[in-house]
Amino acid sequence: VVAVVTILVAGGMTALVPSNAALQFWAFPALWALQSRLVPTLALTAALTVAVFLGFAVSTGDQPGWQVTALLTQGISYAFNIVMGLWLRQVYLVSEARERLLAELTAAQDQLATLHREAGTAAERERISRELHDTIAQSLAGVVLLVQRARREFAGGTLTDDTLQITEDAARAALTETRTLVAGSAPVELHSGGLASALNTLADRFRRETGLEVAVEA
Repeated sequence: VVAVVTILVAGGMTALVPSNAALQFWAFPALWALQSRLVPTLALTAALTVAVFLGFAVSTGDQPGWQVTALLTQGISYAFNIVMGLWLRQVYLVSEARERLLAELTAAQDQLATLHREAGTAAERERISRELHDTIAQSLAGVVLLVQRARREFAGGTLTDDTLQITEDAARAALTETRTLVAGSAPVELHSGGLASALNTLADRFRRETGLEVAVEA
């Protein structure tokens, strides 16, 4: 409806005053904007060209040679309309394609970020599992052995405070390792005193648990 009204207004205004044919410079872009398909747009702009030509016929039909002037004016106007319209349409299509590609790229980036988070979560779970096996699990296994030793000594009447102290120290060490793992930092021995200190701590613990003398050179 708007396209038809636009065509009729441009033709009617030209019929009143020939200089009103300049309204075509507004009407042609309006018709391109109103219709997204190419063939109907070309048909509408052709209808506008004819309507303005008929307007010239009404306003200047009594002048000699008006047909040549009107045909030349409308021919140039329609040709200019086609060139500019096709160019603007191509710009719009390219812009639309870029916008679609940008949306696809954004979606792909979001998917990649999700996969990266999932991979990071899986890696963190694997790390925690490995940490549990290498530290806390072995420390707890040592605590179990010490408790078994204490039970044997208790049954034989030879239980000493030293055995209980060793068991308590091992349990505290396991607790410290658990807290360290939860905090996500390095093992507490390495964090506080370095590798040599950690080796000396392990040797001292082994010496107290087994009664064997251990020498550390680091």
